[in-house]
Amino acid sequence: MTLSHHTLQDFAYRILIASGISAAKSKLIAESLIAANLRGVDSHGVQLLPFYINQLLAHNIDPNTDGVIASENGCVIVYDAKNGLGAPVSEICCGHVNRLAAEHGMGIVVTREANHFGACAYWAQRISAAGNIGIVMCNASPMVAPWQAKEPRVGTNPICMSVPGPPDKSWLLDMATTTVAAGKIYKAGINGVAEIPAGWAIDSDGRPTTSTEKALHGGMVMPLGGYKGSGLAMMFSGTLPLAEQHTNWLLVPASLATVWTGFLMLTTRKKAIMQVLGYLLLENGIFLFGLLLLDAMPLLVELGVLLDLFTGVFVMGIIIHQINREFASASSEHLAELKE
Repeated sequence: MTLSHHTLQDFAYRILIASGISAAKSKLIAESLIAANLRGVDSHGVQLLPFYINQLLAHNIDPNTDGVIASENGCVIVYDAKNGLGAPVSEICCGHVNRLAAEHGMGIVVTREANHFGACAYWAQRISAAGNIGIVMCNASPMVAPWQAKEPRVGTNPICMSVPGPPDKSWLLDMATTTVAAGKIYKAGINGVAEIPAGWAIDSDGRPTTSTEKALHGGMVMPLGGYKGSGLAMMFSGTLPLAEQHTNWLLVPASLATVWTGFLMLTTRKKAIMQVLGYLLLENGIFLFGLLLLDAMPLLVELGVLLDLFTGVFVMGIIIHQINREFASASSEHLAELKE
């Protein structure tokens, strides 16, 4: 059977409405899922809908909250999603990060206690649609064993960048820090595909496997490029505070799953002159990417083509005091709230 994307989107919308989500939020979630299908990324399309619904029915997600700004200082916002739906919270944060870019030339929004928001590309492209470069990263369930290990410690932790421009000159990267997104293995299982390509997964003993069943039952996704993917995943796992998904929410019963996740949205105006200086180690092992505007290091040309944002010099130990103080303060206050 072949369905038009309009029919499928309406189907998803009506299911979400029936689950108690508002019309506006249901429309946004359905659109974001279908957008992934239309890009050929079925792992982040309507395949995710049953998992979302299970979490909603188990009352593990608050569909009514929109979250709040926990802290705002200069071009940096710490946003508390308060266990709200991933897509609606992401839409709000896209608005904030574009606002910050308009006011300061760049913007950073770090979000905690959110839920799965679908594909990073959807949100990075929403940022770039405003004429800004959009960078989106998030953490995920610990379902990946670090290089040469056999126990899961990190998530697939994707990173995405969208550079604005005409269709023939825009640029988009959306990638997991694993060989493939875990959803591709789930898709193989859902479709009854017995074998997956070599290099996708390891079994419960840490041995490479092409068996879909072994990958899904006790197995893990393989890191991208061995130690390189593991390093990136470890870095991103620390980027987003108090937001790790402590269980694999795709595989365990909804009633047992802790689904908090966090994400980072970062943008700069198309002609901004900037350079990546490094990431900061804050209290409790929290990493935050720090960006500093420089007068003599243009990264973008007139057409908005990215030259070397990710190949910029990483300078360890540079303390951006304003970001450090505000973020650490917000995190400390939140920890105190949790203890109470």
